[in-house]
Amino acid sequence: GKVSKNRYERNEKRYVLACALYYNLLTLAREYMGRPEEMRKFFEQHLIRRHKHWNKEDEQNAQKSK
Repeated sequence: GKVSKNRYERNEKRYVLACALYYNLLTLAREYMGRPEEMRKFFEQHLIRRHKHWNKEDEQNAQKSK
């Protein structure tokens, strides 16, 4: 029915978006090969760096960088 069609269309759009994001990520990796510090221009640090302990100060620093 209509719900099934909407779900299919949503999933199809999500797949297209995921492909585009993946392609963009690969483009950035290719353009800045060997210079990972350049990724700071494009991504929030808390998304690309692993934290053992996330605390209030980390949250405040992430908000300041926006």
